[in-house]
Amino acid sequence: AELKGRAEARTVQVASPPAQDQTSAQSFFKKHFGDQAEALLYFLTGASHSLSDVEEYHIPREYVGSRDDYHRLTQKARLVVAGKSYVFYWRVYVAPDQFGQMFETELKITNLSHELGLSPPSKIFRVKRQNVRETIFVQKSEKGRPVEAVTDLETVEAIGYAFGKLHARGILHGDIIDEKGRLRGKNLLIRSDPEDYRNRISVLDFEFSGLT
Repeated sequence: AELKGRAEARTVQVASPPAQDQTSAQSFFKKHFGDQAEALLYFLTGASHSLSDVEEYHIPREYVGSRDDYHRLTQKARLVVAGKSYVFYWRVYVAPDQFGQMFETELKITNLSHELGLSPPSKIFRVKRQNVRETIFVQKSEKGRPVEAVTDLETVEAIGYAFGKLHARGILHGDIIDEKGRLRGKNLLIRSDPEDYRNRISVLDFEFSGLT
């Protein structure tokens, strides 16, 4: 069984001003991703783009998750490049650099899950901005809705099928059940597109996962 082995994080919503026009969108994007802006555009779009191709860049909300030993800033962003819209997540630890190793482990496990068809791809970017080098973890978005409650047998079977695939690869997620024994649904999405209902679960957020 998946058990949660960490202290509960406190989450705070932080206001973020949206970009108002193309010039400010490009400046806002450059501010966040510095010298890795064009590399990130390639990861998200699969094609070469310059900063001038960025038409919109919005962050609807920001969340700062706090623990005793670090703060983690997680952001959901919407980007429009050359007329096409992309949604992705990125986060950075507001803490000493040793937490960058956590991203390395998470990246490896997330992309193993991606190979199994269970998670969107991720990548780490070493971003230099204002003479400071930061490690930023970026993950493409997945279409679907959070598993808020499991009320049907097909969903139960789909979740079991997904975690059977993860466990067969030696992956333990570590953040699926909360302290009260309830399913942490924000880390599971139900996709509507797969023909086989067993493949409709997407698994997210491998920050506290491990390999056996």
